[in-house]
Amino acid sequence: MNEHSQGKRLRLQELEYDIGSLPRGSSNSISDVNGVLVGHSTIIKGEGKLEVSVDPIRTGVTIILPHNGNIFREKVQASAFVMMGFCLVVLLTTNESV
Repeated sequence: MNEHSQGKRLRLQELEYDIGSLPRGSSNSISDVNGVLVGHSTIIKGEGKLEVSVDPIRTGVTIILPHNGNIFREKVQASAFVMMGFCLVVLLTTNESV
């Protein structure tokens, strides 16, 4: 029986996959990159059985700031995606609004 079948979700490095050419940081996360800021907020409202368009609500957003300068004057390449209920994912390949 492997670790995955025992309920533990394996990470890529445990499966011996490497992504990219740079070494991993100390905590193997995006926050290991100097100057990158990460924030997250979750809204949890209501409880019990789901009533469509009523309650309960479970939603959140994650923001990744690539540097602590002025992101409007010092632009970087970016992309975004939105995942809605039923695992519908919409990929936004360009950010023309900034």
